[in-house]
Amino acid sequence: MADHKAGIGFLGTGFMGQLAHLYNYADNPDCQVVALAEIRPKLAQAVAQRYGVQKVYADHRDLLADPQVEAVVCSQPFHNNYPLGKQVLAAGKSLITEKPMVTRLDDGQALVDLARQKGVIYAVGFMKRYDPGVQLARQKIRELVQSGELGGLRLVDACCYTGDWLQNIGRPISVEEETKAPPVMNRYPDHVSPQRRDAYDYLINVFAHNVNLIRYLLPGGQMTLANGLFYGQALSLNFTSDDVVINLRGSPAPYHDWKEETRFVFDKGHVTVRTPAPMNRQAVARVTIYHATRPVREERELFAEIDWGFRRQARGFVAALLGGAQLRGHFGRCDAQGNFRVNKMRSKEIVIQKRISPTRSVGDIRFWSLFSIDY
Repeated sequence: MADHKAGIGFLGTGFMGQLAHLYNYADNPDCQVVALAEIRPKLAQAVAQRYGVQKVYADHRDLLADPQVEAVVCSQPFHNNYPLGKQVLAAGKSLITEKPMVTRLDDGQALVDLARQKGVIYAVGFMKRYDPGVQLARQKIRELVQSGELGGLRLVDACCYTGDWLQNIGRPISVEEETKAPPVMNRYPDHVSPQRRDAYDYLINVFAHNVNLIRYLLPGGQMTLANGLFYGQALSLNFTSDDVVINLRGSPAPYHDWKEETRFVFDKGHVTVRTPAPMNRQAVARVTIYHATRPVREERELFAEIDWGFRRQARGFVAALLGGAQLRGHFGRCDAQGNFRVNKMRSKEIVIQKRISPTRSVGDIRFWSLFSIDY
């Protein structure tokens, strides 16, 4: 336990705010949730009582003025990440938001620049990086690439068909409330038409995780978009990375479990990472290694300790606040003199064409996400 506990403030106490985030910070001995801001007074009091939060603010600006609040967990609809994140960073508080980072490239760059100016931590919640199975897979993939035991890495094949993402996580506190939830401050790129906004939201909300995960597992992490197809909510993206071909595909499906897989294919075998439902507290990524070398072919499964990505992400953010290890999903850490201590951020605007035949394009959807950073 640290001598000093990091003071955490919460903006938002909705479903994810309570079950994925507040739960994990309240349970962390190295921090204290000192305040929350929530415009729904009955909900605010009920949540504060449940998690032992002493101060409740109806206006988030009052929370940002609280000297006990060192960092803010902003669990909001992602369109709100920029307008609220800007205020948090301007107040000199460190910040973690849910993914996707923001919805416009210029907004994302503005937040990174502001974090640099203020000398604070700015993190984005790609919690799959904290999954113990993902960590194990990352280590093994790097070892195999370095040793050449399975030959060269040729292909990364990833899919996400979603399914039951809640896995009986339970219900958040809810109360009868006259005051409505705060509005979503929609911020779309100029080129996204009103007819395409739902598709845009789906794409960056779901597949930001998958692109980020591939880059985290991929040695070097560099990816260049080659082409993409999008029809309805079915997606196929193709990337390259040096001599490696990468494809990602997905579509929502009524699956009883959670279907998400990333496979790294070598000359003589492959490594498969099956990531669990996001809200399953008792599952980690399953990792298998298949050896196709003669005379015996074998597949073996590697087992990582059971822990929850959201829980480990919260502990990682607090450790970084207290001067510990670098975050696995952060975008910036600056010292008081403004020296930006972060590996180069990569951002890309992706153009996907929606086609009904090999030769006729009926429109396009452009979307971007600050999917990941380089390590």
